[in-house]
Amino acid sequence: MVITNNDITLLSNTAVALGAFDGVHIAHGVLINNAVMYAKENRVKSCVFTFDVNPKDSKLITTNKERQDIFELMGADVLFLKQFDDSLKNLEPAEFLNMYLKNCRYICVGFNFKFGKDRKGSTKDIEEFCKNNNIDFDIVDAVEYNGEVVSSSLIRENVAKSDFNTAKEMLGRNYFVTGTVEKGDKIGVTLGFPTANIVPDSIITGDGVYLTYTTVDGKRYKSVTNVGGKPTIRGGVNRVETHIIDYSGDAYGKEIKVEFIKKIRDTIKFENTDSLKSQLKNDVNIAKTELL
Repeated sequence: MVITNNDITLLSNTAVALGAFDGVHIAHGVLINNAVMYAKENRVKSCVFTFDVNPKDSKLITTNKERQDIFELMGADVLFLKQFDDSLKNLEPAEFLNMYLKNCRYICVGFNFKFGKDRKGSTKDIEEFCKNNNIDFDIVDAVEYNGEVVSSSLIRENVAKSDFNTAKEMLGRNYFVTGTVEKGDKIGVTLGFPTANIVPDSIITGDGVYLTYTTVDGKRYKSVTNVGGKPTIRGGVNRVETHIIDYSGDAYGKEIKVEFIKKIRDTIKFENTDSLKSQLKNDVNIAKTELL
């Protein structure tokens, strides 16, 4: 997949899926799949046109690197990751379309897509633009789950309240975070529960202890993950600390992926390290029993 943030020539003669695509959920998947299928059928390249930050200034579900990997897996040939700066924000809808999309072959957007200065542009503008420029297009209807329209904001709400099952149905995969393992204070090792510690670029779960799966070196393990500080040991910085069950390698400096399955308890302060150690042992037993 070719990635650019300013080479407009790469947009020429492409099938474009256009949107913010935070989380790359199942509704986004319809748009991207439409563009990929159109590209294959018409022997052109498929393109995802999106932005480097969330235009609504919400906390990101997925980082740009995570989205990039997902787009590539979905078959996109080109990723146009446009910087969402003041010059872009101040473009009138017609200016945006004429500047970036006039030479493409196909455009696919969601039913509620807004763009341009003050978000004045709508799907009606897209439809009129495409018809005037002989560009094929699709406006994708809302995708629903349990009677609710699938959206990034709704996924954030479900992850924040630890409803990972609903989030999974809307995302089409488990909610996850990624990061490079950093050296910690080795307290976990002294307790017999070593952890892989990361500080993700974005995380939307609350503090607590979770059943998770962790992938390292391409292998997926059962794990128990703490999000937040360490109230028993000290007031620690918020980070993600994962005890990877049955993993004995050295994960320092490696990128890991942590998938959230279930919250099992809040982060609490224990009277002493023996009580903490006993609880950690119980947490691991729960993970071994409940995770497949």
